[in-house]
Amino acid sequence: MAGVPRNEIRLVTIGKTGNGKSSSCNTILGQNVFPSGCDSTGVTTSCMVKYAERFGKLICLVDTPGLQDSSRNNEDVQKEIKKCIKLTTPGPHAIILVVPIGRFTNEDVQTVEHFSSNFGEKLEQNVIVLFTRFDDLKHEMRRNPNHPGMQGFIENLTPPLKEFLRKCGNRYIEFDNTLEEQVLRAKCKDS
Repeated sequence: MAGVPRNEIRLVTIGKTGNGKSSSCNTILGQNVFPSGCDSTGVTTSCMVKYAERFGKLICLVDTPGLQDSSRNNEDVQKEIKKCIKLTTPGPHAIILVVPIGRFTNEDVQTVEHFSSNFGEKLEQNVIVLFTRFDDLKHEMRRNPNHPGMQGFIENLTPPLKEFLRKCGNRYIEFDNTLEEQVLRAKCKDS
């Protein structure tokens, strides 16, 4: 087997339909290569892999179909997501759980747990939670100078969601897909 380039970063997005996986993939890669849009049944129906050179790294990014898609059985979606391992051989460096700010629920945690049951219990050690719609939060913060911001949002999560973030090493990032440039940097907080 040929060696994997040392400067390659392999990422896989997971999450529910409509959470902004494809838009976030486009932002990460700096180009519109994944179809995205406002569709209640989901735009992505099969795993897609795209590559881009950014920040001196070759990024291999896999966009997966959304879970809880009413037009597809979740078992079919899981089979499709399993293909991502082949697309990221020898495996992803990070799994990016995409959820909108204010919509982080136990269902999102169950998505990762379901994914972990297929790919191994240690998967959570490689999860980064990407909170989309940070532009909405910034708008609220401009309107209300006393708004607690992202820190307040994290502090007010339910105990199971805080525990999930702790299992993931408290890695999360706020993401604004309306920006021309967005740098992917996970925030890690010691708890």
